[in-house]
Amino acid sequence: MRVDRSYVVEAINELAERGLVVRAVDPANRRRNTITITEAVRRTADSDSTEVLPA
Repeated sequence: MRVDRSYVVEAINELAERGLVVRAVDPANRRRNTITITEAVRRTADSDSTEVLPA
């Protein structure tokens, strides 16, 4: 799949602003970022609820 880098950055920025992911510099390669989902996402994913995260 070919996706323009700017679209990926925009999507990650939006997720980070909503508190759904955390971006950090990759300690193994400082030119890269690691993206980690937050605890709120984990709780929602692990539950059997139909809870929807805020938009």
